[in-house]
Amino acid sequence: LSEALPLSVNRIRLVRAQPNMVNLSGRDEADMSRHFLMSGYPPSWKKWDLMKVWSPLWVGLSYVDDTSCWVIARNEADAVSIQRIYRMIEEPPFRLISYDEHRASQDKL
Repeated sequence: LSEALPLSVNRIRLVRAQPNMVNLSGRDEADMSRHFLMSGYPPSWKKWDLMKVWSPLWVGLSYVDDTSCWVIARNEADAVSIQRIYRMIEEPPFRLISYDEHRASQDKL
């Protein structure tokens, strides 16, 4: 089973928590490098609106509130593409920061 589902071994999926998964064997920073906090988008945006921003990539979304969510890339290449897409948007109607940037801002508080 561990060979078939290597990303699920020793992990518990959490509901309404950030991040939404706990690695029981210790903190796995490689997983967090694929997480981006998208904040400040209009509250009228629904899941489809958020998914269109990152098209043609398929991303996971984990909502924080009406105007922010975690965008989760499937792999490292998609994480790089997310950053590239964000930089290409001339005047983004939202802010995007990496998990590391989010942690650094939380540590300052």
